[in-house]
Amino acid sequence: MISKRVHICGAGPVGIVTALGLCRVGIPVTILEADEDVCQDLKACYYHVPSVDILEDIGMLDKLLEGGTKDQELRFTDAGLGRSVDINLGVLSRNFRNPYAVSAGQDWFARVGYEVLKADGYDCDVQFGHRVVSTRQDAERVTVEVDTPKGRKTIQTQWLIGCDGGRSQVRRSQDIKLGGFTWPDRFLLIETSHDLEPEFGRLDYRANGPDWRLVIRIPFGPGANDWTYRVVCGIQEGTADEDVLNEAFCQSRLQELKPLSVPYEITNKTIYNVHQKYAETFRKGRIILAGDASHMNNPIGGLGLNSGIHDAQNLIEKFSKVWLENEDDSILDLYDRQRRLTCRDCIQKMSIENKERNEITDLGEREKMMDYLEGIASDEDKLHTFLYRWAMADSLDYANRVS
Repeated sequence: MISKRVHICGAGPVGIVTALGLCRVGIPVTILEADEDVCQDLKACYYHVPSVDILEDIGMLDKLLEGGTKDQELRFTDAGLGRSVDINLGVLSRNFRNPYAVSAGQDWFARVGYEVLKADGYDCDVQFGHRVVSTRQDAERVTVEVDTPKGRKTIQTQWLIGCDGGRSQVRRSQDIKLGGFTWPDRFLLIETSHDLEPEFGRLDYRANGPDWRLVIRIPFGPGANDWTYRVVCGIQEGTADEDVLNEAFCQSRLQELKPLSVPYEITNKTIYNVHQKYAETFRKGRIILAGDASHMNNPIGGLGLNSGIHDAQNLIEKFSKVWLENEDDSILDLYDRQRRLTCRDCIQKMSIENKERNEITDLGEREKMMDYLEGIASDEDKLHTFLYRWAMADSLDYANRVS
């Protein structure tokens, strides 16, 4: 029997936002989540200004801010030159209701989203411990094989939305290829309970050639100590994991940033590959991809998470017309074109620029970059132009122009 519910694979931010958006207009949703509970990791954590308005639209923002923070400023630094400039987001009030970013760990985001889905009485069934193994489809249904705590079961549904991350089993089972590349260098992520805000603010992009850093404060709940600082740096090609993840190396990365007389308390450390990839299609028949399941990029600038939120917003609008208004499902091909071409032409390009900006070695070019940033910080019109692109608002405009 074909289920009369929309099935979403993955209860991360994109799956949660998609589910909330669909449920708010009366579409019944079932979320299949492989883990036994909501996300327990901090992962991506920074929501740009346009995404904040989207979160307000789906009823999540107020609850999210109980354990997240409103961030009005970000900082660009060139550590080698000893120059910094603070950028205020307030000028984006020209376009958006909430002219600030929000920082919130993914674990808190997922918990809030789950609570909102349940508290507001939406028709959403979240099934934990349900790992999608395979999918197949015909003109009328998607058949999903799922491993559950009680064994494997088969689900037949009219529509399946894959929000199951970069290693998406939904995408793989449909043989949807990824184009793009993986950077030869990797990123090291270190988290510490030491408060770095007095020196680095809540978000500091610290250029310095190959010795760049990203420093960001991540709140993950309402408690006074529910926060951590994350420091990200580059690891050159060919460096062995054991040479990077050992305590002495991680301490050196932090001590170079801010020397202490005692060791830092390190709460987490991991090294990961960095991709610039996107799927050849975001829609195949009755299966639709969104978020990291359809695109991946380096994390500098927060473009991956936020473009996933934008995917969800776009999909909610179009899918609602198919489900509620019997509009022809070819409108979902427009979702594919708008979000895939925006990923190719805007998101990938900008995320590469962000990474390369941090890594510039020529001191003259770095001086020019800091001159430019200092110049726009004191000119509202120039600052608005810069931030409108930085916050990805122009990518939303680009998508809307795709037909």
